[in-house]
Amino acid sequence: MMRTIVVAFLLVLGSAVNGYAEFGAENVQVVFSKATGFGMYQVRPDNVYKAGEPIIIYGELKDLSYRENGRKFEFGVDIIGAVEDDSGNILADGIPMGTIEFNSFHMNKEVYLNVTFNLSGVQSGKYTLVTRIKDIVSGKSFDAKTPIEIKP
Repeated sequence: MMRTIVVAFLLVLGSAVNGYAEFGAENVQVVFSKATGFGMYQVRPDNVYKAGEPIIIYGELKDLSYRENGRKFEFGVDIIGAVEDDSGNILADGIPMGTIEFNSFHMNKEVYLNVTFNLSGVQSGKYTLVTRIKDIVSGKSFDAKTPIEIKP
């Protein structure tokens, strides 16, 4: 039986309006530790982990929607996690990872995410970590899929 604990962190706002046309993510990859700023991270050379080792994923969200509230702009995301085995079978789904909401004086369109998956009780093998991101203003969503391998 697999027990999954998932935690998400949204650390900082990125750059301002940039002209992207579709809500999504760029530069999604596994990293050694949490990014310290937008584009400020240390890439992990592979996606192989020991059982119980935290798996940190960095990603840059693009084209978030916003709503005006006085002089400020409101925007944010809901984050849901899932785990699939190498055959595409869903082992865990609907794991709430958090809702992050912002109020800014700028129409920020990019943020970066550090998402940490902590898997326990997992057998050695190949898995796909699914990070489902939903724009809370527009309702648009997408899945960022990250393949990983667990070794003893």
